[in-house]
Amino acid sequence: SKALPRFSFPPPLSTFDQDNCAYISSIFTLLVKFGGYLSSALVQRCYAKRPTMHDYTVRKSKRAKKVRITVRTDATVLVTIPYRATLTQATQFVDEKQKWIENKLDLMRKRIERREELRIPRGSKKDFDEKKGIAHAFVLRRLEHFNRKYNLTWNRIYIKNLKTRWGSCSANHNLNFSYKIIYLPESLADYLIVHELCHLKEFNHSENFWKLVAKTIPNYLDLRSELRGIE
Repeated sequence: SKALPRFSFPPPLSTFDQDNCAYISSIFTLLVKFGGYLSSALVQRCYAKRPTMHDYTVRKSKRAKKVRITVRTDATVLVTIPYRATLTQATQFVDEKQKWIENKLDLMRKRIERREELRIPRGSKKDFDEKKGIAHAFVLRRLEHFNRKYNLTWNRIYIKNLKTRWGSCSANHNLNFSYKIIYLPESLADYLIVHELCHLKEFNHSENFWKLVAKTIPNYLDLRSELRGIE
């Protein structure tokens, strides 16, 4: 395979100025061309004199149509840019969205703190393997309890190591739950179970759906808000 050009970078921090940022931008263009990731350290050093700036990673994507910022659940920031975009475009966009990024990071940090208070694990394979049977038994027991009111029918119950959601209901009437449901306070776990149970009848979030949830979880609004503070 063809060897890539070699560069010595970045320059010492004390020498950074506009020319240095242009230097990094040209290196970035080559990294993008050959399908690489740009280390957040390179971007951050361009902004070393800005105390409000946050570390972030820039990633190129052939499918991206515009610059996009994602604040992830672990409070890290990813900037995705179109394949032919430049570092200058990415940094300008981040600069414009500083307030939005700060608000999102603050929200994510609060959620992380709340998860730590509840001792909700990150979701290792070992913990999942040890707890999925317990989670399945718990979910089934609570489903049967609430279904006395609804008399609905589901197909299968799946316990998964979900990363970004607590549960879902499929078009095939399968109910999916994160095994970490067993770490939630019982009131939140019950709300989550009833939420997915009611989707068996109302496959939407219409007014009728929420009326159905309210039959057994009258304070669902408070619980929904609390759960969002953990996600």
